[in-house]
Amino acid sequence: MISEKRKKEAQNNFTRYLQEGLLKKEHNELAMNKYKENADISLKTANELIKVH
Repeated sequence: MISEKRKKEAQNNFTRYLQEGLLKKEHNELAMNKYKENADISLKTANELIKVH
């Protein structure tokens, strides 16, 4: 398990990298659409399984 100290250190590094421009947050339309598609398939599968039982 990751210690709280290590989690805080990672968060601080991430924030600093964003501020320094080393990392950029980008909106990834393809990934978002894939997550939505997978969620839809999961819900449909769950509904079908509920109908069977």
